[in-house]
Amino acid sequence: MSAGLSPAVDRPGFPGGKGTAAGAGLAGKEGDQDGEEGCETEADEARHDEADHTAHPDWPQLQAWEAHSDGLQAGKGRPDGLQAGKGRPDGLQAGKGRSDGLQAERVEETLMPPAPAIETLAIVFTADCNLRCRYCYQDRKRPVQISWQAVSAALDLLERSRRRCERLSFFGGEPLLAFPMIARTVRRVDRRLPRRRRPEFFLTTNGLLLTPRRLAFLERHRFKVQLSFDGVAPAQDLRFPGSFAVLDRLLDRLSLRHRAYFRRRVTVAVTLTAPSIPHLADSFDYLVSKGVEDIAIGPAMGHPRLSKAQAGELERQFGRVFSQSLRHYRATGAVPLSLFRKRAPDARTPDADEWACSAPPGRNLTVDVDGRVYPCALLIRSCQRVARPALARRLAAMGLGSITNTQTLVERQGAVQAEAGRAGIFGPQRLKGSSLARCATCRHAGVCFICPIAGAKNPDSADANRIPDFQCAFNRIVFDYRRRFPIQH
Repeated sequence: MSAGLSPAVDRPGFPGGKGTAAGAGLAGKEGDQDGEEGCETEADEARHDEADHTAHPDWPQLQAWEAHSDGLQAGKGRPDGLQAGKGRPDGLQAGKGRSDGLQAERVEETLMPPAPAIETLAIVFTADCNLRCRYCYQDRKRPVQISWQAVSAALDLLERSRRRCERLSFFGGEPLLAFPMIARTVRRVDRRLPRRRRPEFFLTTNGLLLTPRRLAFLERHRFKVQLSFDGVAPAQDLRFPGSFAVLDRLLDRLSLRHRAYFRRRVTVAVTLTAPSIPHLADSFDYLVSKGVEDIAIGPAMGHPRLSKAQAGELERQFGRVFSQSLRHYRATGAVPLSLFRKRAPDARTPDADEWACSAPPGRNLTVDVDGRVYPCALLIRSCQRVARPALARRLAAMGLGSITNTQTLVERQGAVQAEAGRAGIFGPQRLKGSSLARCATCRHAGVCFICPIAGAKNPDSADANRIPDFQCAFNRIVFDYRRRFPIQH
């Protein structure tokens, strides 16, 4: 999972996520390919996936990165402690008895508890990752996968939602460690929902397990993919040594074999830390040269403040990024850096929203690996800690209960705003500030956004309204250059 949070010019429903219009004609004859994928069983998917792995040019390295996930096969390490099909309440082997692997009788809609209105749904498929990035806010990785029972219950809610769910996000950890479950989820959605009701699929990945077959699957089902990749080798090696070459070849494969999909549906997300600042402009130039047309750059969450020298270097690096972007725009009409895209001048005054983000209204749901539901992916408990015990308890109170208990979920959804108020960190951003400036008087108040959870992980202060200085310094520099960038008509 990408560990950085880009300033949300178009505020996303989930961290790092950015909705874009889907391009047409991405995967040939759509009906034939969807039908072929729908005919595959989970066993077929696993068998083909294994064959795809062993034929991959980076197989020895991929095998090393994925080896520790072997204990997750067939339910090992799952929170319910069950092997697939063994000891389950319905006594079924996976896939037997019903097309979706479940035997429970469908209950008539009129007898079911009311379903919540869901704008976006995220499912955390695993609390584990094949990397241990130094800056990742998920600081408690564990080899645990979500059960199909929890996924199925989440999809039941999606199908019954009073409004169309706009996005279904596949999260981790590293979600590709649970690829067979991802494929099973997609088959279920395609089988049970008409096309006009299907959500957009969104996947966040570090890309190291993105084999040719998996990539073809994502393209066929029009996944929006956010690839977490920090750029040139010196920057990427700060994150995880030895991973640059694999991702460099992945970009080449995307550009050569999946060009239309690469252009329209793949975002490369760069997470910036103080040590990687000197490589920022070279990383941006490298990604543009590889054909990346959607680049997001954001500061690492929970990072300490910048020194004056580091802030000066960040100013110089973004000056180079600005110049590179301006030349590219004048030559091609394209703006690869999402932070520089705008159709009108930025607002200069903060909005009057009651909340700093979209979590308190409770319409964006995230299902953690243990089946517990939260109003934001950054509130899950399976793979991260909140250092301050009192705040941790207040944030935990924003939980919506188990995904299998719809009645409680709907009731708790109505109480989220009150719990968010008691948490103290979700108040309007105009009330917040850093040691550099108060948000209410900042010249970028109308466009700037910093996730409240970033404040919760702020190592500098326990003040609920204190914004980390690193995020503030980054945004002030970025939005100075954004203001100077031409409006795209």
